Amino acid sequence: MTKIGYHGTSRRHHSSLDKGIKPVASDWDANSGGELGQGFYVANNIEAATIYGYGVCTTQAHPVAEDNYIDIWAVYSSVELDQLNHFAVSSQQTWSKFPKSYFDNFHFVYLYNDPGFKAALSPPRKATKAEIPEITQIKFNPNIFPFGVLTLAFHKKIAVNDALG
Repeated sequence: MTKIGYHGTSRRHHSSLDKGIKPVASDWDANSGGELGQGFYVANNIEAATIYGYGVCTTQAHPVAEDNYIDIWAVYSSVELDQLNHFAVSSQQTWSKFPKSYFDNFHFVYLYNDPGFKAALSPPRKATKAEIPEITQIKFNPNIFPFGVLTLAFHKKIAVNDALG
């Protein structure tokens, strides 16, 4: 198992994530799930995961007491990520314009102009094995979850009030 990054989210998801990553049964909705559509987002560093977790905690429609804390989970992969089907997505294909074919046909996606890269993957192409760790955020599609490729380990909790300062 290789640590590939961190996932930040609300404490309210702790008991569910403690049982592993499971796909949420839902129909395709281009307006749901985030910048790169529905799936499981992994940041390459704790700071980025904390920022994403802060967003989850502070933008939920009905905040609850658990949203006072951000859970940070370490994410591990049982395979080398370059062996999975992946693709760099153009910034013009994010949010509501994220193509369903990328959701269905790739195990994970990321922005080709990710700020972690020293140079954009231009034209959009697959990242190399050496470039993958530089990607700030990877979004895993639910089609990979049944294979048990990703494993989580709770890392720490951070008070929302302490998260950004």
